[in-house]
Amino acid sequence: MTIYKGDTSIVFRLDTGVDNLDIATKIEIHVLKPGGTAVIWTATQYGTTSEITYTSTTGDLDEAGNYILQSYIEWGANIHYGDTTTVVVYEPLSSRVNVSQLIKYFGTYYRFIDVQTFTEYNTDPEDGTDSDILYEDFELYSEQASDELANLCASKGITLTNNQTYVALCHLVADYFEMGNPDWAFRSQSQAPGVSFSRGDKTGPRQALEKMLKSISDSARIGNVTCGRGASTEIIRIKDAKNYPNRWKRTGIPAYDSTEDGFDSEEVSDMGYDYNDYE
Repeated sequence: MTIYKGDTSIVFRLDTGVDNLDIATKIEIHVLKPGGTAVIWTATQYGTTSEITYTSTTGDLDEAGNYILQSYIEWGANIHYGDTTTVVVYEPLSSRVNVSQLIKYFGTYYRFIDVQTFTEYNTDPEDGTDSDILYEDFELYSEQASDELANLCASKGITLTNNQTYVALCHLVADYFEMGNPDWAFRSQSQAPGVSFSRGDKTGPRQALEKMLKSISDSARIGNVTCGRGASTEIIRIKDAKNYPNRWKRTGIPAYDSTEDGFDSEEVSDMGYDYNDYE
């Protein structure tokens, strides 16, 4: 699992090499941060094993770089140092997708596809392994989906909101998952005498994605239409012919009036034709 600066709820587990942790008077993880600052994390024994554990909180991973971790145990005056390990913490990308948030969206749009959550994956590797998509696999799906979505938006010249981005990524992840089903290779299947079905060239999630992007693209295109006169063109209402008293025009050319001398000599600011003008 990739760890990024500022991440919280990351579970660290170190093996101390000793078995009598239940009588330890102090259990700590000594940390040397990338910038040279030394800090101490108060840890606890992991079950009844020789391992100790600590869950990161705000401020623990506030730098990007290599963190050197070492377990530290005390039994009264006795001290034991465990082996050291190095953990790499990366600078987050501005476009990085919050996978846990994406899983929440996914649970709404594709509630019949079960996904192992970050909590299940990070707390106990065996927890949630019966899910349809494991957390690490979902991470890979989301990275691939982010790249493809960026290309799709660039080709269509559109920009998505945060919510639209997560929904689109849900469709892409579901598409990848469905395409991985061996049954997808069969374009038609017969389940019973007289009962059969056929598949199209695209999965349902892919069709949902394309429908969504088309709607956004169409809205953006319509919003940019200015009829060739610029977006700031003022619409002028003028006195018009007898049968069209409420006509709207984008031009300053006076309207033809069949009851007068051919053309109005001036535009007026009223709301249209008034029968009293022809009495």
